[in-house]
Amino acid sequence: NEKEITLAYAIMIGTVPAVIFGLLLESYMETIFRSPLLVAGVLVAGSLLFMVAEWKYFANNRNDKMTIRKGLLIGFFQCLALIPGMSRSGASIAGGMLLGLSRSEAARFSFLLAIPVILGSGLKKLLDLMVSGNSVPWGDLVIAAVVAFLAGLFAIHFMLSFVRRHTLWPFIWYRLALATVVVAFVYFGQ
Repeated sequence: NEKEITLAYAIMIGTVPAVIFGLLLESYMETIFRSPLLVAGVLVAGSLLFMVAEWKYFANNRNDKMTIRKGLLIGFFQCLALIPGMSRSGASIAGGMLLGLSRSEAARFSFLLAIPVILGSGLKKLLDLMVSGNSVPWGDLVIAAVVAFLAGLFAIHFMLSFVRRHTLWPFIWYRLALATVVVAFVYFGQ
């Protein structure tokens, strides 16, 4: 089926930006990007991205036809999640909506696009752990992987069901509230 082949290519091409930027920015992600105020700013920026996506969603016609170009562009949106405070699924769903996909199709593609990125990232961390010379607690890793997989399936099912019936506004308000809490904690905590 041509549609499924295009979808597979879109996922493969959409994964490339995350691989490249993830490898290039890996050392910075744990240091420079860990500022609480940066996280708060990114939470607000993500809210603005979601607002624009919702506005465009209602202002324009939607075309759920996935293309390789859309897959690549959504892959670049996914890269925003390398910065703490930006949701990977949120960025890629908003990107899909900005490119004319329906909310549910954007969410579906977002979760399909996550599979190679999450698997690749997990394998890289596992290889790093094995090369480090530390003993690998295989039993704990298997249990954690199974629990994470099951929790992920539940979250995907919930999110796909949610975005079919609702807008992104609950996430917008949640992100703005969380940004406010982070800023308040930085300035008034301790």
